[in-house]
Amino acid sequence: MPSTTLQPIVITPSYALPDTGAVQQAGFAGLDFVGAQFLSYVQGEILRAFGCKSAVCGVLATVVITAVTRDPEAAGTTTLYRAVSPAEYADISESGVLRAGPNSFESGKWFAQSPQDATAWGNAFHRPGNFSVIQVQFPFSTADQFFTVGSLDGIGPAQFGTFDQIGNPQISLWTGQ
Repeated sequence: MPSTTLQPIVITPSYALPDTGAVQQAGFAGLDFVGAQFLSYVQGEILRAFGCKSAVCGVLATVVITAVTRDPEAAGTTTLYRAVSPAEYADISESGVLRAGPNSFESGKWFAQSPQDATAWGNAFHRPGNFSVIQVQFPFSTADQFFTVGSLDGIGPAQFGTFDQIGNPQISLWTGQ
């Protein structure tokens, strides 16, 4: 039987998801914050499709996952948005951090992926004109850890970060630009 040399397969996706910034195109470029959820799904589907637990299936799953994972050397940030009450805005202005307040989650904060969705949540929860929208910049490596839902409260996609995950991001008032 003739010998066969396996050639590596290089998959270079090049795309960006809405409101998350550009995804770099370079050998093993990758996904943004939904990547972890997608990769878990892909691995499960590969193993299910081949119906095996052999090393071959594990290697194939690893190759696919490696091929679509962001380059760990790639730096970058993503901006998320949050409607805040006057009291929460005053607390952020004074402390410089996001933290629990009265009538809020003790474990973390919800963020919108667009300022328009944050405004919709502000109108729903704080009444029009009685809130501010902040923009919060996170490293990809941080935002990738947040829990993500495709539509929260029928408004739009949102992400929840625990205070441990949130850390000390760059926070500023969204000025509408």
